[in-house]
This record gives sequence, C-alpha cells and structure tokens, in this order.
Amino acid sequence: MVLREGREGAALEQLFARVVVEASKTRKGSTKSDNSLLDVEDSGESEAILKTVAKVEEVLAKLKKLKQERMDTLEDMKVKVRYITWLILFILLLTVIYLSLLLFS
Repeated sequence: MVLREGREGAALEQLFARVVVEASKTRKGSTKSDNSLLDVEDSGESEAILKTVAKVEEVLAKLKKLKQERMDTLEDMKVKVRYITWLILFILLLTVIYLSLLLFS
C-alpha cells in the first residue's frame, strides 16, 4: 500500500500528482473533483510491497536468531575463561606453596 511509506514517500507524491493531473484533464474549469486518493487502486504495488515486507521480516528473523546464537557463544566463552582463570590461579597457588615448602624445609 502506498500509505505504508508514510507522508514522505515518493510513491504517495507520484500518486497524488497523477490524480491531480487526471482530475484537471477531465474537469477543466470545474472546481469540484470526484477523484480521490482513496479511490485509487494500487493492488499490483501492494503485492510487491507485501512480498518485500515478508522478505525483510524473514531476514530480520534470521538476524535475530544469529544474534541470539552469538550471545550464547559469548556467554559460554566467558564462563570458560573464568574457569581457566581460576584453574591457573589454583595451579600458581599450589606452585607457590610447593616452592615455599621446598625452601623452608
């Protein structure tokens, strides 16, 4: 639908210009016009727009899924880094204790 583009859309301006031109051709010199933007059918355009909207929604769904997978991976990596850090600290502590026992015994 033309109105989905909003009031700044080029399609709406083109449609309005077309209606004004048609109205001026059919009613030269008359102040009353029977033509209206609401009467104009743009079914061919709306089908294309609906297909495009469906494609965009599909891509957005894929992006959302990808974002969630990356967030899960990042969280898993953070947990593993914390685990490895604690493991290294524990090994260092054991090494210090072992060396202190060797030096002071």
